[in-house]
Amino acid sequence: MHSMCERSSPLLVDKEQKKTKWIGEIWKKYKLLIKIIGIFLLLVLVAIISLVAYTKHYVDEDEYPDVALNMEKSMYTFTGSLTIKDSCVLDTLGINKETLQQRIEKVYSVSPALHPYFVSAEVNDLFVGENTSAILRLNFSMPSANQHERKYKMSKEFVGGILRQDINDLEKSQCQNSSVFLDPLHVTSTH
Repeated sequence: MHSMCERSSPLLVDKEQKKTKWIGEIWKKYKLLIKIIGIFLLLVLVAIISLVAYTKHYVDEDEYPDVALNMEKSMYTFTGSLTIKDSCVLDTLGINKETLQQRIEKVYSVSPALHPYFVSAEVNDLFVGENTSAILRLNFSMPSANQHERKYKMSKEFVGGILRQDINDLEKSQCQNSSVFLDPLHVTSTH
């Protein structure tokens, strides 16, 4: 038995030498490619570890509205008038106060920028005629701590622009040569 192990050991040594030689040839031939793949795999591993660590420590503020509800808030009221000169837009929006109010509420309720702060919309007066106009009142509530965000989102240009854009999109999709005017909104701020 002892002699059989001695005979097989030169074969094993020869196999090991061939294997080592083969690995060395592959390393010489594909050295750059192996390094590139290694760096790529290392970057992927770092990215995965970063994402896992980030998701464990990240808190999405939108998921916890109670925090925003407990903060001191400022009320912002925008009043202005909406004048529609084309009956096509009126037919699409609906001529009565309720449907116009629902449309305006929908516009601000689905607005990505303003829906967290939107409180209500009112159509106070609706004058139907050759030039149909409505007196609007929009109410928003925003935490007082967001001064930088408030400066831009609670500007009359921004708030009015969202309604203008919605009506403009409606005009382009359903009407031709129509005219809608949104008079500058007057801003009232209550703390």
